[in-house]
Amino acid sequence: MWMLTLRMVRFRRGVVLLHCVIGLGIVRVVVDLLARIVLLERLDPVAIDQPLTPGDMLPIAGGFEVIHVPGHCAGQVALLWRPGRMLFAADVCTNIMGLGDPVGFENLEEGRLSQRKLASLSFDAAGFGHGKPIARVASTRFRNKYGKHPEEVHQQRSAA
Repeated sequence: MWMLTLRMVRFRRGVVLLHCVIGLGIVRVVVDLLARIVLLERLDPVAIDQPLTPGDMLPIAGGFEVIHVPGHCAGQVALLWRPGRMLFAADVCTNIMGLGDPVGFENLEEGRLSQRKLASLSFDAAGFGHGKPIARVASTRFRNKYGKHPEEVHQQRSAA
């Protein structure tokens, strides 16, 4: 069973940062360092009301499937809303200037596996922790970007 912990930090001008933190990974170190530098008020970690397990169906809006997608951080989950054909991709990738990697991975190999896992799903739209949503043919874009092993993608880019 994997648990997602959110750390809330309140910054200047009322902006609140929510980010997953599991263990002593780089994400936790960066969030803690950032909090110490620009922090106005620090909030305690949020208590977990219900642990999430891969494959769980959250009983809201017709059901959200929990998908464990480690890499960026160990306990990260994506949510697939099958009735609305939408993926909430968390920080598996970004969509800032097209689909791309997150700022960092705690574990690059797990991150790549998570990207390929999402590329194997069927959905029309996708939302991201960073970047604009994709409103149409999102799973096709994921398959084109992440559906192959990284070596094959690298070879395709080198040949172009």
